[in-house]
Amino acid sequence: RLSQEASIRRLNDARIALKHHGIRPSKSDVEGFRAASSLFFEDNTQTVFQIQFKELSLIDLVQFDETRNHLKQAQEFLKQSIIDNALEQTAIAFASLIKDYESRKLEQGGRSPFGPNENEDDAPLIYSSEMEFDQLIAGIPFGVRMENLFNWINDSISFLQKNVRILSLGLDYRKYTKFDRFTPIVDLASEKAPDTTWVNIIHPENFPTEDVQFCIDFVIESALKLQEYDYNLKMIYE
Repeated sequence: RLSQEASIRRLNDARIALKHHGIRPSKSDVEGFRAASSLFFEDNTQTVFQIQFKELSLIDLVQFDETRNHLKQAQEFLKQSIIDNALEQTAIAFASLIKDYESRKLEQGGRSPFGPNENEDDAPLIYSSEMEFDQLIAGIPFGVRMENLFNWINDSISFLQKNVRILSLGLDYRKYTKFDRFTPIVDLASEKAPDTTWVNIIHPENFPTEDVQFCIDFVIESALKLQEYDYNLKMIYE
């Protein structure tokens, strides 16, 4: 049997009075209803779901296992005010989310429908120092300038590839730009644990707590968005 029955009945009576009769409750009544509602959930969540109400989180709704686990670690680090570790786990959670979602939709040959990754073999072929362009015009200043130009073009295309992927997945790009500034670069190709590299000017320890929570919430929001429509081609090609 649920507790706080009388308090919830008074809340419902106030709701009916407002909805059907236009009688607005006083500020003190609203505060009382807020407190009663909180107490109702705190008392009864354990009874119904066998979990403490304060332990509930939208993270539990994330269906991607690896992403969910890293988010939980990030939230725990945030509680301990270990900001850099919290942001690293958040960045890994997001990278894992995109990789998981995308990996199950690859075309034959391994191409992604959401655009090439700058680290993939099907990335646009752009001349750069790695291709020894300086051998074409060895020792000529013009060659150096052309090399810089091609490097710039390569960086620009990499930037477009990265951001087109976010847009094609239907994620909030404006929120992503803030998330991207506050989190490190993640390399999931490491044989052991994912590698993270900080490129931010501001040290992560100086980031406000609310901005760290924003990054965690962004990953949760992105995961729930991708879960709205998902499919798996991987098992068809295997």
